Amino acid sequence: MQLFSKPMGVGEILDQSFQIYRKHFKVLMLLVLILFGPFYFLQHLLLFNLSVVPIFNEDVVYTWMDDDIFFIGFIILMLLLPVYLLAWLPVTIAAPLHVVHAVVEKRPIQLKEILKKSFSPYWKMVGNTFLFGLVIMAIQFGMTLLTMLVVFVFMFLGVSLGAGFYDLDMIGFDSHGLGMIFTVIFIGLYYLLVFSVYVLYSFFMIRFGYFLPPVIFGEERIGLGRSWRLTEGSFWRIFAVYLVIALVCSVIILGIYGVALLLFQASLLGQLIATLLTMFVLPLALIPYGLIYFDLRVRNEGVDLERAMMTYERN
Repeated sequence: MQLFSKPMGVGEILDQSFQIYRKHFKVLMLLVLILFGPFYFLQHLLLFNLSVVPIFNEDVVYTWMDDDIFFIGFIILMLLLPVYLLAWLPVTIAAPLHVVHAVVEKRPIQLKEILKKSFSPYWKMVGNTFLFGLVIMAIQFGMTLLTMLVVFVFMFLGVSLGAGFYDLDMIGFDSHGLGMIFTVIFIGLYYLLVFSVYVLYSFFMIRFGYFLPPVIFGEERIGLGRSWRLTEGSFWRIFAVYLVIALVCSVIILGIYGVALLLFQASLLGQLIATLLTMFVLPLALIPYGLIYFDLRVRNEGVDLERAMMTYERN
């Protein structure tokens, strides 16, 4: 099948993602090492105390700094991670997007060219990422309030039912079986609530999440509206793609860390090897983003991709 000759299904997107990952493994790994490597290195530098953490495999199971772990974690969470997400993450997303673009146009993929294009237009990408973050935080706040309300209602009903069962026991009615039934129902409703919150959050992440490509390719100054229009009617298909990719990547990453822990225990060498191998999985999670974007262009706008990219090529 010619790439993007027609709208693709979930299986076709996954298949093309694995093919691009396999065929362009070398350049993708170099991009990951350049763009993700410094962040992971700094993270390990902050979290590990070389005076107590063994470099090689030894009979020492001590990996964290006892006194400063919460302080270091606070620095990473409140300072390093937000700076990375705002100032650097757009570039790391743009790089595999340009790789997919080159595949679409059947152009040779050159590392230097991909890196150069990944930083353009930098400030527009940062501004749109900041705006996206504000929108998602507002949605999270609203979802948190709604979840708290639902939990409060559940607790109120639970207490009320518990009091009712107690009254039944007082008059000689055996309410044990009825209580078990309601317990199972409440557990089922709890997991349904968790799944619903996850799906609702994913809905907004997906619907607004394709704001970067229109900005990168010079089609929009602010890409949130364009993302919402492109993803209309495609949520479940995109959700299925990311769910499969997340499961595959999670299994691989857990396997990597399990083997590293078995062979190297808690040594610094084991942590670095596990991190390096985990970075090799990252392109597999990023490639579908570009594939889905170009597929959405064909599916929803019905435009020729080569003609659609002319504006970008002139910039």
